[in-house]
Amino acid sequence: MIEDFTGLSALSIMQDFYSTQLATNLQQLIINEAEEELREEKKDSKYEYKVNRNLSTGFMKDRLIEIIFTKNEKQQERKFDNLKELFKINPTPIRKGRSFPRVYHKTRKKFYIKKKRAI
Repeated sequence: MIEDFTGLSALSIMQDFYSTQLATNLQQLIINEAEEELREEKKDSKYEYKVNRNLSTGFMKDRLIEIIFTKNEKQQERKFDNLKELFKINPTPIRKGRSFPRVYHKTRKKFYIKKKRAI
């Protein structure tokens, strides 16, 4: 949501924006590698599979800072590979021709300015 920032100043909003962009770009890089490996592992199955993005976001949330600030390259690579394996645990099958319309509900917000925990 556009109101969900950790602060009210322009600097804190820019930091939130750029940190979110960094996290999503790293997540997408890991997802791309994991999906290539999933294609190879499940090439004989009925469906194609993709990484569950909701679960991958949860896995990334706790491990991203460790990966970024690890100075030892081998440890960083090992953490990266462990995260990629977590992404591959619960793949989602891609079923062709399935489409359901989204139902949007208008909800009234209790709090307009949220100060959420930063990464």
